[in-house]
Amino acid sequence: MTRTPHLPAASVHGLRRALGVVALCVLAGCSTNAEFDAAGSAPAAASHLYVTVNEVWLAAAADTLPEANSGWIKNPLTTPITVDLANLESTLTTLVSSVSVPAGTYAQVHLVLADSGDALVTSAQSIGLSYNSQISITATNGASTTAPLESPVPGFGITIPTSLVIAGSLTLDTSNSTSSSNATSTPTASTPASGSVGSTTASSTTNVAAAVSLDGSRDVLTYTYGTTVGYLLSPVMNVLNENAAGGISGTVDTSGLASSTAAPIVSAEVPDPTNTHHVVVLRTVAASGGAFTLYPLPVPTSGTTDYDLVISYPGADTVIVRGIPVGNAAIGSAVVAQTTPFTMTAAPTVYADLSTQSPTLPGGARVTFYQTVPASGEIPYSIDSSAVDMVTRHLPNDAFALSAGPLQVGAYQGGGPVSFASTAPLEGSGGYVVGSEGLYRVDALVTTPAVITGSSTAATPVMAAVPGMRAGAVAGRLAVSIAAAAGEYDSGFVVVSAGGRVVETANVGALLLSGGGTVTLAGIPSGSSLAPATGVPYQVAVRAWNSGNVAASFVRVASTTSVTLGNSGYASVSLQMP
Repeated sequence: MTRTPHLPAASVHGLRRALGVVALCVLAGCSTNAEFDAAGSAPAAASHLYVTVNEVWLAAAADTLPEANSGWIKNPLTTPITVDLANLESTLTTLVSSVSVPAGTYAQVHLVLADSGDALVTSAQSIGLSYNSQISITATNGASTTAPLESPVPGFGITIPTSLVIAGSLTLDTSNSTSSSNATSTPTASTPASGSVGSTTASSTTNVAAAVSLDGSRDVLTYTYGTTVGYLLSPVMNVLNENAAGGISGTVDTSGLASSTAAPIVSAEVPDPTNTHHVVVLRTVAASGGAFTLYPLPVPTSGTTDYDLVISYPGADTVIVRGIPVGNAAIGSAVVAQTTPFTMTAAPTVYADLSTQSPTLPGGARVTFYQTVPASGEIPYSIDSSAVDMVTRHLPNDAFALSAGPLQVGAYQGGGPVSFASTAPLEGSGGYVVGSEGLYRVDALVTTPAVITGSSTAATPVMAAVPGMRAGAVAGRLAVSIAAAAGEYDSGFVVVSAGGRVVETANVGALLLSGGGTVTLAGIPSGSSLAPATGVPYQVAVRAWNSGNVAASFVRVASTTSVTLGNSGYASVSLQMP
């Protein structure tokens, strides 16, 4: 049984290939129109990752709650759009165009999604889906599975903070074309673009665009109930204005590697603001033929930004191409990293896990493995990463695959052949600096590298640094009270999310078995320094089942309103089990 709340005046729910981009194109001046497009990323093992979008909303206030009856400009799609994030290559799919929006600055974009538990909408039904949001994935043993793709908290969709300035009125029409070859965009609030957005002239039409990027390549989370595996989409999200966006494209040749369900992960990276490590700005998974496009990447409205390209694969040397200058360009004009394919060289595969991690990481944390080019002044590159299991806090399958090969490092040559030098990472063969990150948290890296030599059945235990709170944040507590009939359920867990991304979880099996009670989740990022006005709005859900009859007893129960954790650092919410 599935229980999901319904938000006022809307249906509900989530979007790309390991997942996503949504673009808003604004035409200002005499003619004012706008368009929302989609692209994204999905896990390498996913042959399909479908998400159905019902509506696109905008809010001027940063603290407008998703369930609020006012404060949102709601743009329902005439026909919902179902997007396969695992099969969007070098295109943007149009979701909606033309709705009237007043001039001003918008602080939030919200996607109303059709939940996997809702009745099938027309767009999902027409392509033969069983659920509005679903995933088809190939396991490490070669078995293929199609299953519902859940939002962390059913009924709340995806809310993304932004800073979108619209000069002149904006109208959106409701066209549902399948692709768009052009989009114009700007970086998120954390990486503001130079120049103003939405400037107009009295006699001309000015194109302005914004893109919502949803990275799901390493953020489809799994959990097990009985013999069934559940899948949650918890994407890293950004909003860019496409008036200042460009891209990088290329091809990877894996013909010399052993066959696998894995695929190369391709990342565009820059140094973090403290210049202590590289951070991933955008990431994708190479398509089955090896092609990739990283778009949109934030760039100045004029000039270029240098990005380093990192191509990683657990059974191959890692490829690093440095200094790719990216300027403002449409997706079809992305900078070609190399006109010929990057040939991957086979390397030993090793496996790591967090089986001895103490203290445990937050339930919504992602673990990142870094390596450093051995030269003066170098800082570590992000080679690969994974969200932790929400319940065990281990890495997926208790064994995360990495390469024990050298780094192949070269400088960009204007699209021509890159000359690579093979070098062992500073951390040594199979050596990695292990770090972690999370929403409203600061990246943390260990000071001593781990040497990883483990197998898929005996992974090397590693310790990840625990990410701290952002400056000014409060370590909050959230009390979740659950009412349940004693013995009705004996297994389950609570999920706390913000805007559609998992932040924390807690096992509540024993509490459910005894007839309910209260579990208090500690260390939840809180306070007005993280979100304007009253603090951070969180959404809460519990998934529960009885191990004696899993299929018949499984339920999802979600809060119908957000709970805000402010400067007091404490809040509570109650859930009633059926």
